[in-house]
Formats: sequence, C-alpha cells, structure tokens
Amino acid sequence: MEDHFKDGRALIPVTLTRRDLCLVMMVVVLWGFHAPIMKLGVSTIEPLSLNFIRFFLTGLIFLPFAGKVSWATIKLLLPVTFFFVCGNLMLAHLALAHITANSFIVLIQTAQPITLILAWMLFGERFGLYTVAGIVVAFSGLLIVFGAPDISAAPIGGLLTLFSALAWSFGSLAMKRTGQIKPTQFIAYSYLMASPVALLSTWLLEDGQVEGIMAADPFRLGFVVFYQVIVMAIMSVVWARLMSRNPAQFVTPFLLLQPIFGVVASYFINGETLNWNVMLGGLAVLAGIGIINWRAIIKRRTPAAGTVT
Repeated sequence: MEDHFKDGRALIPVTLTRRDLCLVMMVVVLWGFHAPIMKLGVSTIEPLSLNFIRFFLTGLIFLPFAGKVSWATIKLLLPVTFFFVCGNLMLAHLALAHITANSFIVLIQTAQPITLILAWMLFGERFGLYTVAGIVVAFSGLLIVFGAPDISAAPIGGLLTLFSALAWSFGSLAMKRTGQIKPTQFIAYSYLMASPVALLSTWLLEDGQVEGIMAADPFRLGFVVFYQVIVMAIMSVVWARLMSRNPAQFVTPFLLLQPIFGVVASYFINGETLNWNVMLGGLAVLAGIGIINWRAIIKRRTPAAGTVT
C-alpha cells in the first residue's frame, strides 16, 4: 500500500493494494447478492426456521476455530447477538416474506443514518450540516420507496425492514466494544447464542417447519443454506481483516455499490424488476449516504498537524 508523506512522516495510505481492492469488490458483490438469496430462502421454507438452521450451522462450523471464550467476552457479545444477529437477520427474513428484495435492499440502507442518529442521542456524538443534509436526503428517499406497490400492499414488510435496520444500528454501536474479539470467535459464539432464540421463535410463530423442509427442493435449499452459512461467514472474516489493515474511509465507500449488485441479482435470481418508487427512492437514499460518507472521508484525510495515523 502506498503512503502519503509529509516532512518524511507517513500520514495515511492513499490507495488499496490490488489484492485488497479485489477482496473488497468480492465482499461487496457477494454481500449484494445476499438479499435476493434471503428472498429465495423465505420462499422455500419458513423464515425463522431458516434462521435457526443458519445460526446453528454457522456457530457449529466456526466453533473449532474460535478457541476458549471468557465470561467477559460472552457479556460483550450478548447485545451484539440480540441486536445484530437475532434482531437484524430474523426481522430481515420476516420482511422479505412480504416485500421484494429490491425494496428491502433500498430500505435497509437507512441503517447508516439511523446509526448516526442513535449515536447522537445515546452518546452525544456530533456531526455537521453536511451530515444532517445527507440524513434528510436519505430519509426523503425512504418516503418515496414506501409508495412502491409491494410495500403499499404489505406495509408490514416495510416496517419490519426498518426495525431490522434499527436492530443493525444498535448492534453496530454494541460492536464498538468488541474490537479485540477475533472474528472466528465473534461469529461462532454470537451465532450459537442466537440459535435458541431462533428455535424458540420458529416454534412459537411458525407451523409445519419440518414438513416444509422435507418438501423443499434440496438443491435450492442447499444453495441458500450454503450461501448464508459458508459464504456470508467467510465474507465477514475477510471484511474484518480488510478493516483492520486499511483506513475505513478507503474501504467503506465501496459499500455504496452493494445495492447495485443486489438489484442485478434480484433480477436474475427472483425475476424482480425495478419500479419508479424504488428507483427514485433508492437514488435519494444512496445520495444521502454518499453525502455522509464523503464528508467523513474529507475529515479523515486531513490529519491534525504533527500527527501520524
């Protein structure tokens, strides 16, 4: 990675290595495919039973690589498990049982501005006028998307998506305290702790789970489970390593490409097409997030005098 120098001192890297750039794009593309594949999954078996299978298998597979865990680590992982794993993923699957993957892809992007608002409310974090403008633009897009035909017909799907984004935001704030936990340990124990919650939820709220699994196309269900258990977990580890060795401002902006790949994947996987509400609302949401991230990049690229980052 190249460095920017001032008076002989390295300030910040100015670009990604080719390897890291390829890894970033791989993660963004595969994460972009996730929502259409979740939609494929909830149209195959019950949403919460699919979550239980995912949580349990993911935790089981990564457990041998996790090592011993302390009670202090478990306590740090509990809020992340509750919000980031259970709340975010379970609500997302329930939402996709009602709305298209395209609408979900756009609505879930509001998680970032929601996180900023929560950080301001809970921790007193401050942001400037440009960030406020970005948040306003993003939420204006949200209002447009709620006029989409699928959400108008099933508004519960849109509301569940927003609650999923809210859970993601709370989980992201809780993750600030888990930076020292290695990724394999994080994945193994958070998903194992989430498994009983998903099992209890599917037992209370769903019927015919076993019959549905037995009647499902094995190749279709196998593909969904493999993608969610293996591919998504590996991408989480890769992303964690990318974030650990690169400044966030050179990595996170690539996430703005994720909805584009998601929309393309929705067409080929589920046969979905864009309507005007999702298209215009999505552009507004992404524009707002772009404003937020652009201001963050500008601030981070200007270190204080005499600092080395």
